[in-house]
Amino acid sequence: MVIVMETDATTDDLDRVVAEARQRGLRVRIGTTTDRTILQSIDGTRSEDLDALRALGGVATVYQTSVAYELASRMMCATGTAVPIGDVAVGGRDLVVMARAARRSGATPWADLSGLRKLGVQIVCRPASMMSDPLIIGARDACAELALWHAVAAAEGIKVVAEVADVATIEWAAAYADAYEVGACNMQNFVLLRELGRCRIPVLLNRSISGTVEEWLLAAEYVLVGGNPHVILCERGIRTFDRSCDTLDLGAVSVVKHESHLPVVVDPGDAVPHARHMAAMARAAIAAGADGLLLPIRSERSGSGEAPGLDAREFAGVQAELAGIGRVLGRSLAAAVTT
Repeated sequence: MVIVMETDATTDDLDRVVAEARQRGLRVRIGTTTDRTILQSIDGTRSEDLDALRALGGVATVYQTSVAYELASRMMCATGTAVPIGDVAVGGRDLVVMARAARRSGATPWADLSGLRKLGVQIVCRPASMMSDPLIIGARDACAELALWHAVAAAEGIKVVAEVADVATIEWAAAYADAYEVGACNMQNFVLLRELGRCRIPVLLNRSISGTVEEWLLAAEYVLVGGNPHVILCERGIRTFDRSCDTLDLGAVSVVKHESHLPVVVDPGDAVPHARHMAAMARAAIAAGADGLLLPIRSERSGSGEAPGLDAREFAGVQAELAGIGRVLGRSLAAAVTT
């Protein structure tokens, strides 16, 4: 059972609802969405309980749901949720384009951030290898590197998403990250998810390579139950019979948009790492209902040819195609900054 309070409900209203629920033998926990207070109960409820709770002041609605991911379900917000990363809203009318360094091509150095804003990039994800590979960089150096990324990105008006691999990373990354990223390998790291639920910084939650849609939404539920309503889902491919790369599951995007109010972005970089396929998958992702894209950018230092990721010219071409699709769907795309 979920009890959704009115946006103008007072503390006294909330106290009365909690007292009434407990008097009826219901255990409740209090959480929040982006603009409302909600209460959850995992106990079975009778119709008279629902009617009594609906009649209390400050209650917007009371409903029962058959899914385990109650807070992530579409019933919580039929119109969908927009999650702010700084002044950029992911999940609203505008399509959001994020960038990351292409894997296996060498991490894009922080200096390369200076040209991304001109391409229309609003958010950049710091390379995961710098955050989680102990053979590449230690925690102290990683903190200094993240601070540098944040400083350069802030000067360009770009927000930084930093991957957190464990609970210890959260504390020192908080000063420099506009959002956290949970990698695919940590989708079911429940200790990490619970800790992120205590934060108020947005969380970009990647689907694991073997995770079902239900498991993905249940992982999001761990963060939501903790009190953090700012969760963005990221589809980046699942493991199938193709050993060379992952399979981009765009059908899951449509399913999740039907089942959940949370915004969804798509990262096609691991499924189709080469530029010649990237535009097609980006177009398909937006047509499937994605709220944005996370596109891999190839450093100019890595050369061209078969190097994974997009260079600046290829990225601009994808942007132009997405703008056309966005117009058809009634959604706009951030324009490139002109000089």
